[in-house]
Amino acid sequence: MVNIIIYFQTEIINLISMITIREFVQNNERFIIAHRGASGTMIENTMPAFQKAVDNGAKMLEVDIQVSMDKIPFAYHDANLKRINLDQDTSKLSSNEISEINLNTEGEEKVYIPKLEEVLRFSKHNEVYLIIEIKTNDDCTFDSENVDVILDAVKSFGYLENCLFASFCVGVVQYIRSKDEDYNIASIAMPDSTPKKLHAETQCDVYICSIEQLNEAVVNECDELGVYLGVYSADNEEQLDTILKFGINAIVTNYPERISKLLATRNNS
Repeated sequence: MVNIIIYFQTEIINLISMITIREFVQNNERFIIAHRGASGTMIENTMPAFQKAVDNGAKMLEVDIQVSMDKIPFAYHDANLKRINLDQDTSKLSSNEISEINLNTEGEEKVYIPKLEEVLRFSKHNEVYLIIEIKTNDDCTFDSENVDVILDAVKSFGYLENCLFASFCVGVVQYIRSKDEDYNIASIAMPDSTPKKLHAETQCDVYICSIEQLNEAVVNECDELGVYLGVYSADNEEQLDTILKFGINAIVTNYPERISKLLATRNNS
């Protein structure tokens, strides 16, 4: 009983001490976002990848979310499991079946697909922020009930103010905005997207584009709209320099340890 009380006291203290994601972004000149965790060296979207990212200085984690047949959100990128030689859709598997899957096809130690609930618990305990990318079908159709269970999971943890919900699908972003105008939402750019176009369609707070799409016009449009700009991914020195040249503070990377060291070198020079 004492251990339970101490645990909940610790969780409450963590929540009180954390500023919101909006405040964090405003107060920090530069910070690292670990794309699917430390995915360059670990199995992406897994607890070991998230732990290594935090150990290497990431203050924010990006995680992809799929939903099981019984409406449990899991951290996984693809709608299908072909990458691990299982030709099955996550949406057609139960949460128990997904929990039994071993992502570690090369080693002996089992690496499982974590539930969003576990990622939220980890994030709260380590005081890191989350970018939750909501995945859709290839044609951008989506099940609104799946979006709802993701939002409800975050809400039940009292973590809404510490999360940014993101999607390539305009419909998903519009749906989330219609649920509550105070949700933090991001539109991820398609090849023909512009900040003005996506903001007009979604009223997004954040515009996320690839480093190949980054240019002065994109930066200027975001500034004019008052929309925060995020860019992916800076995985080497050249890419980091490109992002920093445009004054981007949110540094998305698959290699948080490498980028942390490069940033430390620049700060000390």
